[in-house]
Amino acid sequence: MAKYRVLDLFYKSKEWLSFREQYIATRAIHDGGSRCDYCGQWIDKQNEVTIHHIEELNPDNVGDAMTALNPDNMKQLHPGCHNTLHKHAAFKLKRVFIVYGPPMSGKNTYVAQRAWPGDLMVDIDAIYKALAGLPKYNKPDCLYPNAVAVQDLLLDHVKTRKGRWDNAWVIGGYPEKYKREKLAKEIGAEVIPIIISEAECRARLHTDTDRHQRQAEWEGYIAKWYERYTE
Repeated sequence: MAKYRVLDLFYKSKEWLSFREQYIATRAIHDGGSRCDYCGQWIDKQNEVTIHHIEELNPDNVGDAMTALNPDNMKQLHPGCHNTLHKHAAFKLKRVFIVYGPPMSGKNTYVAQRAWPGDLMVDIDAIYKALAGLPKYNKPDCLYPNAVAVQDLLLDHVKTRKGRWDNAWVIGGYPEKYKREKLAKEIGAEVIPIIISEAECRARLHTDTDRHQRQAEWEGYIAKWYERYTE
């Protein structure tokens, strides 16, 4: 046990305490506050932040600054999340993306080219299709409350990192800046814009076979998105 005394001394050293303070301050500036890298929630008090070494610190590498004092080897966590992390050796940090843009911009194509089996998809159009059993984009108004309820449940799972999914992709229009930024903060997501011109959206619509019988309706969706859009 005496061998592990060196770790205790390291965590009490001025070098580590100074590094810890600077790391937390830098992350707070970058993230707009202290966010837990495990659950995605905000950490209310600085003294509650636990710094986790991705490559576990041990008596043999504690003297290596590239391991012990390397910001790229760190995550910040709630104390409880840190305990959970160490109980699960196969822990994998979940990443969340909000992919937004106007109708016909190619959001689903973007995600399909980057997602992997095991990723979670939160897409209101796909939810409607599953609930209605109808062709995609045929969305009965009577099912809207049910579709939104399923979407909200999935977003709550994303927010709490519930489940064994790898990464999550939240796909939607989200034209208003304050709404998408609020959602991104709530669920700990990175925001990815897929923005093309209104004219290009309309051109794509006119060649789209899934919507060819409802082009006037989708013309309205496109126009409404650009009216509401704020960067």
